Amino acid sequence: MFPTPIIILLIVAAGPALSKIEPPLGCVHIENIAYRRFLFAGQYQSGYDRNVNFDNWERVVDKEWVLERSGKEYRIYTVKYQIAPMYLLVNRATQVDNNRRQVHLSAFVNSTREMSWKIEDQKNGYFAIQNKDLKEYLYAGEQKYDIPYGCLRPYENWKTNSSICRSVGQVFTWKGTNPKKLGHEFQWKIHSC
Repeated sequence: MFPTPIIILLIVAAGPALSKIEPPLGCVHIENIAYRRFLFAGQYQSGYDRNVNFDNWERVVDKEWVLERSGKEYRIYTVKYQIAPMYLLVNRATQVDNNRRQVHLSAFVNSTREMSWKIEDQKNGYFAIQNKDLKEYLYAGEQKYDIPYGCLRPYENWKTNSSICRSVGQVFTWKGTNPKKLGHEFQWKIHSC
């Protein structure tokens, strides 16, 4: 058997590895693992609502979010170019098909549950983001290429001094019980701005 000091040392060393990692609060960037694209506030949809997309454009300023804790849940919102905060939310009315709902931003919220998110540590350095109300996970949907964003107008990447295609896609929620089994589209890296 191990001597007592070695057993205590093993327990103390394993403690931090077993502890839950919390996401940073305040200004954050939220990056999808599958596409290596950032969550960002898209164009106005109707009235005061905005779409939510993911994008690889490094100069997009709308990829800055504020993450705040509210009890056990989190709220994700943007204040860029806004009079009031616009919250990331999903509700039953935004169903696209049987399996998914469209995520959007709005300053007008019917229920705090629509904009409450659970952020689950996946024990691999990434997080799963689940809506409290509908128990659906945030995921990066299919990429879409069009003239303003696609390869017809490549932008200059000022970091690498090369030309690359801009790639944009929409963000949805999906019901599921285990985001690890659902795939990398459901895993997000959250880091401070």
